[in-house]
Amino acid sequence: MINGLMEFEGVPLETLIGEFKQNLNEFDDIKKIKKELITFLSESTPHTSTDDYLTEVLEPFKIRLNESIEEDGFKYAIDNKSFTLIPTFVKEYSNFDSEFHDLIPEGYDEEEYNLKIWRIFSHELNFEGSQIILAGYNKKHHYGSLFVFNIYYNNYGEIILKETESIENCDEPYIRVYAMNEEAYAFITGVSSDFEEYIKSHIRDTDEEILMNMEWYLKDNDFENYKDILEVLKKELNNKFFDLIQTIDTFKIDMLEDTSYSCEYVPRQLLCDFADSLIKLTALKQKLSLDLETVSSESDMALITKTGNFKWIKYNEEIV
Repeated sequence: MINGLMEFEGVPLETLIGEFKQNLNEFDDIKKIKKELITFLSESTPHTSTDDYLTEVLEPFKIRLNESIEEDGFKYAIDNKSFTLIPTFVKEYSNFDSEFHDLIPEGYDEEEYNLKIWRIFSHELNFEGSQIILAGYNKKHHYGSLFVFNIYYNNYGEIILKETESIENCDEPYIRVYAMNEEAYAFITGVSSDFEEYIKSHIRDTDEEILMNMEWYLKDNDFENYKDILEVLKKELNNKFFDLIQTIDTFKIDMLEDTSYSCEYVPRQLLCDFADSLIKLTALKQKLSLDLETVSSESDMALITKTGNFKWIKYNEEIV
C-alpha cells in the first residue's frame, strides 16, 4: 500500500512497484522484500542531491511559517509549533546553519531559533514523501508482519527514508489507520483528534496567559525575587498540563485495546464491513463539511490471511 505522494523522483510509484513485482521471485519473507524494494528503487530512479530535495520542500514550508509569524507574532508562532529531532540528512544541507536567519527578528538568538525552526520543519517532514506499507505473512511465521517506512529521495544511489513501524510475527491484535484517519481515529479511541488538539492548545495558551499576567502583576507591585516565583508557577502549570495529556493518552490506549481485542473474535467479513464503513463515513464528512475531498466513498478492499493469502473482498474495475 502507498500513502502520501504517488510519485518518487518523478516516476509513478505504481509503475515502479509493478516493475519490481515482475522481477521478484520469492514472496516468503516480507522483511527481505522490503530490502529488495529499497535496492530496486535506488537502482531504477533518477538521483537527487540533498540540497535539491530540501530546497524544493523548504520553499512551501517557509511560506507557511512566515504567514503564521505575520498572524501570531514570531515567538508565539515558533513556540507553539510541534517539533521533533532533526534527521541526519537534513543536517547535511549546505545552508543548514543559516537557512532561517531571514525569518528571525532582531533581538533573538539566531543560532538558537534557527535550530528550533529546523526541528519544526523536521516534524512537518514526516508528512512529506511517500509512505510504503508492506503487510502479510512470512512462510515461517504463524502471525502477520508489518513494515512501514517513508521514502524521500534517491541520494545518488542511497534511498533516504525513515522507518516508522516494524512488527514481525505479531501475536497480539493490532489496529492501524493510515491516510485520512480522523473518523477512524475517533471511532477506535473515543477521542476526536481535532478536539484533542484544540483542548491541549487551549490549556497551553491559558498557561502562557497566566504566566504573562503574573509577571506583570509581580513586576508592577515590586515583588522581590519575582523570577523565582514565576519559575515555581511555570513548573506547577507544566506538571498539570502533562498530567492532562497523560490522562487523555491513557484513555485512548484503553479504548484502543478494547477495540483491538474485540477484533480477535468477530468474523472477518464484519471487520471488512467495519473498515468500509469508516471510509464511507470519512468521505461523507468531507462532503458535508466542504473539506477538500481526498477520500472516495468508492473503494477496493482485500483481505490477507495466513491460509487464504490475498483475496479481493470488493473490487471495482472502473476505479482508476
